[in-house]
Amino acid sequence: MTGHGSQLRRKMEQALMALLTVRNYEEAAKSVGVSIKTLQRRQELPEFERTFREARMAAFRRSMARLQQGIYTTESPASL
Repeated sequence: MTGHGSQLRRKMEQALMALLTVRNYEEAAKSVGVSIKTLQRRQELPEFERTFREARMAAFRRSMARLQQGIYTTESPASL
């Protein structure tokens, strides 16, 4: 049987993903089913803030790698 703690953890993970994928806090809160204020309170938790920062940096690095890969694979021979 799962307890309240695992449900809270799952909601926090959903909130992290929502913050990474939607345009603003309102959409993130709505997609997770919490209020904007609840989302802001969760962001004040050190564990949430640290995990969010790490996830955001990982997403940024993946995006940069894809961009760099695209630049190097689309160069024409004339530009070399």
